[in-house]
Amino acid sequence: MNASLLLAAAALAAAAGASREAAAPQDASIQARSPGPGLAVPPPEPAPAVVDEVLDSLLLGRGRGGPAPARVGVTPEPARAPRPFPEPPYLALSPANIEALYDAWIFEVFDGLELVFRSEGIGLLQEPLEWAGEGSDGRTAAVAGRGYRYRFTGRRGSRSFLIDSEPVRLDSLSRPEFSGATRLEAAASALFKEGQAEFADSAKLLLDALVERLRPPEARPGGVCRLAFYAFKPRSAAAKARAEALSGFLTSALRLKPSQVEVSVLPAESGEILAVVMPPSSGPIFQLDQPNHPDRERVEP
Repeated sequence: MNASLLLAAAALAAAAGASREAAAPQDASIQARSPGPGLAVPPPEPAPAVVDEVLDSLLLGRGRGGPAPARVGVTPEPARAPRPFPEPPYLALSPANIEALYDAWIFEVFDGLELVFRSEGIGLLQEPLEWAGEGSDGRTAAVAGRGYRYRFTGRRGSRSFLIDSEPVRLDSLSRPEFSGATRLEAAASALFKEGQAEFADSAKLLLDALVERLRPPEARPGGVCRLAFYAFKPRSAAAKARAEALSGFLTSALRLKPSQVEVSVLPAESGEILAVVMPPSSGPIFQLDQPNHPDRERVEP
């Protein structure tokens, strides 16, 4: 009897233990070892050819908004633009300053927002692009006292880029004529104080340079120095006073008689300027003006 009871109790205990093991959750996860020291792996780097391609594509611009223009400043020769009566070219762009690739190009010159000159071509530039003051029709376009800038557009397939220059103001200029003569221009705004017939502080450099250019190599007692002063209101007292101031200064500086210096007042269309055209031969006799200039019309008496 007692033996039977002991066997029954042992069987019940074994059954209870088996039930508990069956109800307990089973952990089947794999336990990794504790991590060791990290490996030194270098960051990924693009190939040099890929870098060059990306840089070129950035210059070409991308996105829905169209090409992003690359803006650069014009850097003319240090002695060209600042010095009085600079000679052409007045603007220039070297191929060395263009880093992006292109198959076709357009070169434009603007006076403010007005298009003055336009040319275009195919392939990479081999020579600098220069603007000598002409318009797209070949006629004279540059006038002293105005600011000019260029815009270069490069195209390759469906992509394009722009190079916009800073404007260059020409307070004066010099350019050769077809006849071999030389035309000098100086802006009235650089010669006179605003609204006055009194010379501006900046006028001395221009006037001294003008005298040197007009001074004959040898005296010609019968020669006459003829200049033209273009004014928007040629019949006004202010325009006449400015012409008289110029005439008096040149008479004294060139040591000529008053009758040997004539400053005519003419109507201006493009800007108020002082102009003189010197013939190929040296001497104090000068032509008044050139044909085909935008301000060539005379005032009728």
